[in-house]
Amino acid sequence: MPSGATAPVKFNRSIGGVSADAEAGVCVANPSRTPLGELGVDPNVKTDGPGNSRKVPHGKQSCFQSLTTCGSNSRNESGSLSEAERCIQTNLSCCGRLGMQLLSFSKANEASAGPTWDYMELQTNITPDMRAVLVDWLMEVDSVELQSESGREVFLAVRILDTYLSSLRRPILRRDLQMVGVASLMLATKYEVDGHFIRPSDAAALCDGAYRVDEIVAMEVSIFASMGFSVGVPTTIDFLNFFMKASPLLAETEGRGPRWAQFCFLCLYCAEASMMYMHLHIQFRPSEIAAASVAIAHDLLGVDSWGPALAEMTGRSRADLMDCAACVLACVEDFTLSDTPSPWAGRGGPFLRAKYSSPRAFNVVGLIRERSQSRSK
Repeated sequence: MPSGATAPVKFNRSIGGVSADAEAGVCVANPSRTPLGELGVDPNVKTDGPGNSRKVPHGKQSCFQSLTTCGSNSRNESGSLSEAERCIQTNLSCCGRLGMQLLSFSKANEASAGPTWDYMELQTNITPDMRAVLVDWLMEVDSVELQSESGREVFLAVRILDTYLSSLRRPILRRDLQMVGVASLMLATKYEVDGHFIRPSDAAALCDGAYRVDEIVAMEVSIFASMGFSVGVPTTIDFLNFFMKASPLLAETEGRGPRWAQFCFLCLYCAEASMMYMHLHIQFRPSEIAAASVAIAHDLLGVDSWGPALAEMTGRSRADLMDCAACVLACVEDFTLSDTPSPWAGRGGPFLRAKYSSPRAFNVVGLIRERSQSRSK
């Protein structure tokens, strides 16, 4: 993988529209819109065709609004909301029944188009350690350069990366691994509606000029085609957003205060650290890793209750998650407690560990260290 410090890239965050500056890293497409009234169109008149218009009464909701606000009228077959549906309706501002259907659909599709467990055997030019360093670098680009708050792009980018490497029938060159990673992140930022994306010229700058712009574009097209031009697959963060809001800790803290914030950062750290370990994301499904991350955070914070809503959403009891949670915790502790991780020798240590060691993240890395050392005594 090409080495060397990444050249700083200044990203454009113009609100007025898309900048044509070749040095800009992120385009925020938000063109100014002309009010309908200035075009001579009555905004309260909906036209179905030439000469056929009808009034839309004030106060009518759009289809999307009716779906997301119909929770008070939504009922299951027994005539009342289940615990999980009530939790979704209350904490996620979404129709409870619709939210559970979305969650069930995501679970049914999370295993589709995923990587095979033995793909690294064919990729003889790269190692799991190289992949881990690449994933950590993608997290740094997403957090520092793109200044993403959700981190959803990285979860999808890593899924795309593993799926593409799994689809190849020949070993990829070691020098091309970083190009595959940045092209995967380019695709992910275009899919996730977060207001910004990476352009090929910016990707070339992020890789310190190791690849030409046309090479990166060709790689992005190759990855997109290998996935059947469909990258919309559920990832760990999609399930984690549901499961965290179903935690009994939410009712205890009312979603405020340092205890709730520490719980959220612990869940995110476990989920993100698990991406460093290739076998973990191939052995277990994203929903299992998300549920295990919540279980680990509960254990570290002394939360004993699993709760009926969480059991219904995850489809598992706390005991059912023991194997997955043990594997995730072992990987998280290995990543956290290693004094000098050899793969990061040239980078001064993992970015992810430094990120979650900060006071802003309530130093959840320090908390895991303390609990791990106290258990070993």
